[in-house]
Amino acid sequence: MSESNINNMLQKIYEGQQEINRKIEKLDTKVEVKYNELNDKIEKLDTKLEEKYTKLNNSIIKIEVEHGEKLQALFDAFNFNQEKNEKIKKEIKKAKKILDRHDERIYFLERKMGT
Repeated sequence: MSESNINNMLQKIYEGQQEINRKIEKLDTKVEVKYNELNDKIEKLDTKLEEKYTKLNNSIIKIEVEHGEKLQALFDAFNFNQEKNEKIKKEIKKAKKILDRHDERIYFLERKMGT
């Protein structure tokens, strides 16, 4: 092999390496672009998820507050009805005692009159 053949072969190897380097650089650039695009999409999705989470959390808090208020109103109404029922029971007992006394008086009056 002559020196010019060796130089020629070395030149071809060098040119081939240069071509491979250019292709690797293009590929690296494409990968970097795709990576950045995907990263941007992930950040947008993360932002949307955070917004939806915040909105959902606020809705849950609102529901809890509203239900708490409604439950408190029901509890208050229940207590009011309980108190009212207790008063009615007392009035009924009182009326029964009065009725019993009247029955006794009528009974004694009837006995006195001889009926």
